[in-house]
Amino acid sequence: GIVMERLQPNSKGCAAFVSNKFDKAKCQECGSSWIFHSGVMEESRAVELDQLYPAKTPKNRRGRKSKAPVKPTGSDAQVADWFFEGAAESPEKPRVLRAK
Repeated sequence: GIVMERLQPNSKGCAAFVSNKFDKAKCQECGSSWIFHSGVMEESRAVELDQLYPAKTPKNRRGRKSKAPVKPTGSDAQVADWFFEGAAESPEKPRVLRAK
């Protein structure tokens, strides 16, 4: 079926998928996700796991956007303003202090 086509080979050479008791989507033997057990898992088990834990395929990951940088607030913002004061206008490169 469609689920079996999405399964990928296991690079760790796992012989069978055995669910971890704490995280059912991961293999107890190799620690890999169920999606990385092509050829060693029955189709009924793969379909069951796909319904419980939809596989995060590269197609799903590609659409994520990166988080915006965190801007300082409160007293942290005042310290940041003081520290970077005039940095944009200064033509000089900042000096790097090195320990001798």
